[in-house]
Amino acid sequence: MAQRIDIGREGTQPFTIKAEGVGSLHAILTIDEQNRWWIEDQASKNGTYIRQEDGSMRRIQMSEIKPMTFLRLGPDNAFGCSFYAKQLVDSGSFLEEHLFLEEKAKEYEADLEKLEKKIKRAQLLSAVIPAVLAFAIMGFPFFKTLILNLGVAEQDVSTYLMSARILVSGVVGGLCRTLIDGNKWKKQLKEKFELFAQCPNPQCSHTLSVSEIHDMRCSKCKK
Repeated sequence: MAQRIDIGREGTQPFTIKAEGVGSLHAILTIDEQNRWWIEDQASKNGTYIRQEDGSMRRIQMSEIKPMTFLRLGPDNAFGCSFYAKQLVDSGSFLEEHLFLEEKAKEYEADLEKLEKKIKRAQLLSAVIPAVLAFAIMGFPFFKTLILNLGVAEQDVSTYLMSARILVSGVVGGLCRTLIDGNKWKKQLKEKFELFAQCPNPQCSHTLSVSEIHDMRCSKCKK
């Protein structure tokens, strides 16, 4: 027999939703005879969203979901409500969600370690490349010939080569430092991780830290 759960501020879900951006009857979950889960938006003003594999939220009208599908009703702020679909039938038990988050935290830590190694290699190259170019300017006859062909006197060539060396080293070094922005890369990786790091408690919107995830406990709601 199919099971229906009305979701909203006046819904039949097993937890209270007070968020003002959620409708009285915002969406309906149906679990059919084949145990397939379907979520259907009820023409809500602020929409029903499901999380994609990349962490982005996609607005849907009707979609098949899984118990561990992450849902958002309404806007992405305090006026919305987010939770894993399984809370609609197994409210208050967050072990499965915490185990999922633990895996995401481990993936983040592994990716961060790889990124830090990449940054170190890139920083090394950013120091080596300007030095190599500067050496080439001073050491290869081509550059001396080029300057002489521009009409520079023989006795002034060394001065011009030194000026070119300083200029190239500064420009290339500055460009490398601009392109190799380790802090920016780390921030982007953290932001991607935080798309998955929301507390599984439907009545808590706290973004969990890595340590909270490892502890399997939200510091805000204590769940």
